[in-house]
Amino acid sequence: MQASAWHRIRAGIGLLTLLAASALPVHAQQPAPGAPALITGIQLRRDGGALQVLFLMRGETGYEVVANPRKRVAVVKFTNARPAFPEGRQIFAFNDPLIEGIAFESIDNLTTWAKIRLRTSSVAVEAVAETAPGQAAIALRPAPAPAGVELIGVRLGRHLGN
Repeated sequence: MQASAWHRIRAGIGLLTLLAASALPVHAQQPAPGAPALITGIQLRRDGGALQVLFLMRGETGYEVVANPRKRVAVVKFTNARPAFPEGRQIFAFNDPLIEGIAFESIDNLTTWAKIRLRTSSVAVEAVAETAPGQAAIALRPAPAPAGVELIGVRLGRHLGN
């Protein structure tokens, strides 16, 4: 019975929120977000066979990592951040066995993507959970070859009903 009461309370709160939001005038302005964080530098740190890519920041930002090892690319999607490198530099090349380079692309005023070109498709990419303040980090590790058979394509038959 407590669960049912909880759902009614949540539904009531949701309805009140909806009513309060609909009472706002259409021309109301949202508060401006804080100044975007600045990405000011990149550091590579090697730990055995693994590599850490540190993005040095001025300010706080959120980020997520998306990887497509088959296409040999990983993308770090920063929110509320923009690159601020000396001389407006946006592309960085590295002489490293795991990565070729990093190119920054500003999607809009508050979204920046750091596109990392991988040298090989057998790399595991993950965000580092605990970093020092003013840093965002990802870890790159050589991934073992997949065990068994890898499905890389499917061909559908051209029979009626398929």
